[in-house]
Amino acid sequence: MALAASKEDQWLKLTTPDFTVITSLKEKEAKAWAGEFSQFVAAMRSYFTDGKRRLPPLTVVIFARERDFRGYRPLGADGKPQDVAGFFARRAGSAVAGLGSPDESSELRRTIFHEGTHWFMSTIDQQQPVWLAEGFAEVFSTFEVEKGKAKWGSPIPEHVQVLREVSLLPLARLFAVGQGELFHGNSTPTGIVYAESWAFVHYLTFGQHKIPRKALSDYVDLTRTALDPDGAFKRAFGRTMAEMDREFRQYLDGGSYYINLQPLAAMAAPGVAPASAVEVANALGQLALVAGRTELAEKHARAVIAAAPDAPEGYDLLGLTLKLKDDAVGARAAFTEAVARKTRNFEAYFELALAEQEQAAEGGLITSLPPATARRIANRYEEAINIEPRFPESFQNLAGIINLAEPIGDADGNFLELGRKLYPDDRMIELGLAVLAKRTGDVGKARTLLDEVLAAPAQPAAVRRYAGVLDAAWEQQEIIERTNALSRENKFAEAADYLSQRLERGASAAMRSQLIEMRRQLRTSAQGLEIKNALEEGRWADARKLLTAVLESADAPNALKKPAQQSLDDLNRRRLGLPREPKTGP
Repeated sequence: MALAASKEDQWLKLTTPDFTVITSLKEKEAKAWAGEFSQFVAAMRSYFTDGKRRLPPLTVVIFARERDFRGYRPLGADGKPQDVAGFFARRAGSAVAGLGSPDESSELRRTIFHEGTHWFMSTIDQQQPVWLAEGFAEVFSTFEVEKGKAKWGSPIPEHVQVLREVSLLPLARLFAVGQGELFHGNSTPTGIVYAESWAFVHYLTFGQHKIPRKALSDYVDLTRTALDPDGAFKRAFGRTMAEMDREFRQYLDGGSYYINLQPLAAMAAPGVAPASAVEVANALGQLALVAGRTELAEKHARAVIAAAPDAPEGYDLLGLTLKLKDDAVGARAAFTEAVARKTRNFEAYFELALAEQEQAAEGGLITSLPPATARRIANRYEEAINIEPRFPESFQNLAGIINLAEPIGDADGNFLELGRKLYPDDRMIELGLAVLAKRTGDVGKARTLLDEVLAAPAQPAAVRRYAGVLDAAWEQQEIIERTNALSRENKFAEAADYLSQRLERGASAAMRSQLIEMRRQLRTSAQGLEIKNALEEGRWADARKLLTAVLESADAPNALKKPAQQSLDDLNRRRLGLPREPKTGP
């Protein structure tokens, strides 16, 4: 097995600023592979202006012999190993690649560079549409080093053939394709989507035209505003989609594709050192994990723990593996150990927070939770965000728990504002900001944010449900606060009228019952106050009239009727408020 080979071979660790290679290759071959991939990353950085971005950690495992790689080939849906010579898998906040040998086929090279492009672009703040993400990945998948220069943009034969045989999609249709439409046998063939996305991005990137280079990013930004898609397109590209359709077809009819050549970037050689047994086992475990080989991943994880019990890496790997095996208890214990050892893997903090939050949830929402517990959960989400900010679930779950956390501080708002910046269309994050505004006393801002979410169409069920809960709770709080304020001023009748107005606006069945009962009590208090004032002011006739009305009322409670009867009896005994008796005698 490859595990045995890892002990027999001399494994090396190559370190670069952007990725790490664990390999059983000879040093010369390993350096050559690492050097070319470093040039690929440098070429990507040269194209994107913000080229100093921090990339997610990437571990590449390269086997000297293909037979050693066989035990790590990814499992398909049928549970059988896929017949691949290598693969690239992206996880939340990290990536792992495995190669069976350095002698890569052109197809494998393209796969590695295609997924490497997605890995690089995963750090871009805004979400990319399918055509743009896949188009860029296909264009840069052709990267190669030729005669001392970096080269990409070569035609992809299978795409060229599809474009010749299949009718093009109008750009408006291509731009509307979502990730869910790919690979599902629907009416839009995946082949034409990939081929046309590649060709269009190729045209914008290398074609001869006067379209600004930043038009692509401008268009993505503009589509996030209220502009219609065609209006956004015209502003970004200086022409309508229909006009661009014609230009694009002319480019394809020309039959040639421009190729980009640029000097290789100057860069330091990778650091090379013998890989420790722990480093090899951890890398192989990560590879087994993304390949779906959980038993092998667990074996590697426990080997890492046995060799380095005070380090967090083995526990991180074990937690992720046990989670994949649906061992929630074991995964939680492993993540707890990883956090205790100050892991820098955000998933450990996220998974611990999620497990505790889900345990407290009822029907998808948390109805009650000790404030200190909610604070601990929120802190773990925030620690996960500190380590890996490009994982939207951390922000969403923080937004869902912050209503119960105590104490709250400016840091909570800073985290959620960062989430809104990275994911401006995420309404759950907006609800979290609304909650914080409400809790810090900015009621106007809170209500504005909540109303925006309530009015937004096509929201996930969890967002709609949470927004509805907040709306009902805030309305109830507003009503109670207003009613109590009037009651403290003895304005019971005014408070009852206010409740009648709120009832006319509509309310849920539960709230309606509560408001009706509150109004009944307020009306009783109003009657009691009116009687009290009449008695104190000596308005006996008015007092009698009010007392009689209470006694004759079917709605008046016994708690009011009994003292009313006593008061009326007293008035009768003292003959107050009664007509004077006629005088008798001579």
